[in-house]
Formats: sequence, structure tokens, C-alpha cells
Amino acid sequence: MFWALFDQTGSTWIFQSQDMDRNFLGFNWLPSQIQSLNSVFVLTFIPIFSLVIYPWVEKFCPLSPLRKMGAGFVLMAAAFVLVSFIQVEIDGGGRPNIAWQIAAFALLTAAEILVSIVALEFAYTQSPKKMKSFIMCFYLAAVAIGNFLVAGVNHYIRIPSAAEEQLAAHIGAMPEDWQNDPRTVVLPGYDRSDVDGAFIRRLGKDEKVPLQVPGQKALNRAAQILISHAEKSGRCPDRETGAELLSGMEDHWGRPLRYLTLNSTTARIWSAGGDGKWNTKWDVGVILSMAVPEPEKKASWLDKLHPEEPWLAARKRELGLAASKGGAGEPFSQSTFSGGQVRLQGAAYFWFFSTLMGATAILFIPVAILYRPKNYLQDS
Repeated sequence: MFWALFDQTGSTWIFQSQDMDRNFLGFNWLPSQIQSLNSVFVLTFIPIFSLVIYPWVEKFCPLSPLRKMGAGFVLMAAAFVLVSFIQVEIDGGGRPNIAWQIAAFALLTAAEILVSIVALEFAYTQSPKKMKSFIMCFYLAAVAIGNFLVAGVNHYIRIPSAAEEQLAAHIGAMPEDWQNDPRTVVLPGYDRSDVDGAFIRRLGKDEKVPLQVPGQKALNRAAQILISHAEKSGRCPDRETGAELLSGMEDHWGRPLRYLTLNSTTARIWSAGGDGKWNTKWDVGVILSMAVPEPEKKASWLDKLHPEEPWLAARKRELGLAASKGGAGEPFSQSTFSGGQVRLQGAAYFWFFSTLMGATAILFIPVAILYRPKNYLQDS
């Protein structure tokens, strides 16, 4: 379980940092750069733990390897609780500073020192001489099992798309020489007898609207209302405001539309679809994305370390390949979806793993109490 959470620093934590204010210490961090602090924290924390924290705690309570690992489990759960609160703020349309995620990295690194290093030593010293390599394999296999667990959860929470399923079946029934030709395909939708409830899938590469769902006009009207509000306020409406703006608007089946903010620049309008059940493959809706303007460059103490013009830009200018600065593009983009979402959205995903890690820490307590260690050193 520990590794299931730890390795998410290279996936879900990066995605989360994309929705945060990454200006910290006068430097605008890239999302992928934050995890590099883990190495810095490891090199900093190891001597602090060995020379300060462990001796101080030993004055009050003897520290066995299992107690250290139990404390590490608690710190890992605390790191994910902090990340969950960060995501709650993002889901509400905020942009918290990246310093909060760096604090979570500090907790996670402390947990790594208490679990990874100690467990490695524990697996070696507690295994008989002829089984040390074999037991170490189990320790390393725990990393793979943790990643398989996350992959299984991600697969389970993914909601399929009814439109894509029907499209695959339709293309499979076509003659082979037709299957790769761009065309417009009318799919039956939830109810074949409902002519207006069909999916329209356009397969051309240059199609601006590749999917049209039942009630598309109502969804487009709702999107325009929200875009008009966002143009005035400079951000997507929060959940309460969005729900109020869409009050009284209904989908193709006469049910009210829902509104959900995904972050400060992205929101979702959707319907329960033909089956009337939320979070199924029959859900339909649109996702609104607001273009994020380039932040104004501020003076930084790092400026003297940077060249005035990056090497690649200078070389392109020399070769006459510098890209022209055209229009800024559309301030809002809109994409239609059918299913394809996830059951654990936003903060719920992090809360799920926080709960699992907390439960693991609690279940580990009797193990730490009942286990009687016996060291098998190489020269014994």
C-alpha cells in the first residue's frame, strides 16, 4: 500500500500541480520539476533523522524497525490527506500555491525514510542466511504490487463511452475497405426508437465537432451562458453559481443539467443520459476549457543565471525559422463527451487512497506489537 501511494508522485501529483500556482521562491516551476525535491529532502532528512530525531525519540520510547515503519505509514497517510485538501481547493476553482504540495513532499519523504530504508534493513536482517535474496525479492515485489493496485483502481473507476462502443461495433460490421474512410456515422444511442436520441460521430481528422449527443443544442446553450459569465469574471463559475445559472435547463430527456468545476479553468456540464443514472457510460455533456494566458514575467534573482534568449530560440532566429506570433486563439474551447469519465473525480480519488493508507497504518499496529524479531546476520 505504501508504494501504491508513493509512486503517484510521478503521475497524479504532477497532474495536480498543473492546476496550481507554481511560482515559488521567485521561480516558476514546471509540473515535472516538483518531484525532484524528493531527492533533496532525502539527502537532508537522513542525517536529521539519524542524529536528531531518532536519539530524541529514544529517550521516551524505544524505536524498533516496525515502530518506525508504522510511523512512516501514518506520515504517508498525512501527506495524502494534505494533497486531498489541496485538490478540494482546486475542485472549487482555486489555484493554491505549489508550496502546499512541496510540504506534502516533505511528509512523503519523511515517510520514505521511515519505511523504505528501514524495511530494506529489516528484510535483510530478519531473513535466514540462505533466504536473504529470496526475502529481498518480496520487498522489491511490493513496489510492483503497489503499482498494480493503482492500475487496477484506475481501470475500475474508468467509465466506458457508449458512443465509442457503438462506433467500434458499427465499424467492425462494415466492409474492410470502408473501415478507414472518414465518414459521418449515426449510432442508435440508448433507445433505438428515439430518433433524436442518436449519437452522431464524425470520423474526419479535421472535424471541429467529432461527436454530437442527444440534447446537443441544450448543452450548447448552457455552455454559452457559462462562457458569458466567465468572460466577465475571468474564471469559470463556482459550483453554486454554475448551478444557479443552469437552473431550469433540461437535457433531451427532460432532466436537469448538472454543473461541476474541475479546476479554475475547466468545467463540465452533463446529463445522466438515457438510463437516468449518473456516472455511467450513457452520461453525455460538454467540457469547457478556458485558455490560460501566459503569466507576466517578473524579475527574479535567478534571472542572472538565465541567458537573455534561449539557445533554441536564438538558433531558430539565425535560421529564419522563428515562429510568428499569431493570434492568441480562442479564449474558450468546448468538447462533447459520452461517458469516458471516472467514478472517483478530483479530491475523492486522493481521499480514497488516504483512507486505504490510514487503514493500513491501523492494521499494522498489532503486527508491530506481536512480532518478535530475530536477527540473522551474515557472520552468525
